[in-house]
Amino acid sequence: MIDISGDLNGIPKIYIIALVACVVIATICMINLYFTRSARDKKLRSCAEAFEESIEESKRRLGLIDRHAKDYLAEIDPKVRGELQIAKRLIAAAERSSAAVQSHLAQGTYGAMLEAEIIFDTPLRDDKDPMNSVMTRNDIPGVYPHQLDETVDIIFQRVGEEVAKASSKAKRLGFKPRTRSKTAESLVEAGVRYLNRQRRRIDSKSQQRPKTT
Repeated sequence: MIDISGDLNGIPKIYIIALVACVVIATICMINLYFTRSARDKKLRSCAEAFEESIEESKRRLGLIDRHAKDYLAEIDPKVRGELQIAKRLIAAAERSSAAVQSHLAQGTYGAMLEAEIIFDTPLRDDKDPMNSVMTRNDIPGVYPHQLDETVDIIFQRVGEEVAKASSKAKRLGFKPRTRSKTAESLVEAGVRYLNRQRRRIDSKSQQRPKTT
């Protein structure tokens, strides 16, 4: 058993032991904080990278769909056209949020890290100006950064289906769109599933058709 009574160079041993204990505890806390912060930073950077990839993929798909949507604008349901505009604004808002996250992460401070986390936990806003955000909140849905993919995908599926139907109708009527690239190929590349469903339906019908002798 350690004797903590008495003095050491005129200083009570209990004070020295208490000081050593405080130093050890402080060191453990600092090490724990370092590794916790390092883990959070790593997770944030991973989220930021995934978010950027999501934005780039959404922009790629938008480009493929939008150029054909412009050809058949009059044939597309106005509500669906409005949804396409919402998708564009969501992507633009996501780009602003991504830039803000990257700016905070570049600072490397704990406070900046917290600001980046707040951005990921906040719905995308139409504009950095709070007043404009309030004015347009009915036009842009409350979509969080991690929901960008699924939200724009829903919109792209609706728009893509409208474009595919309009293109098919135009083909029957002999109408040639302004763009030279094939609409169906672009829509498939953009991940519009309507065309795959149509092809399966056509293939199914052809297989069920009785053979003539």
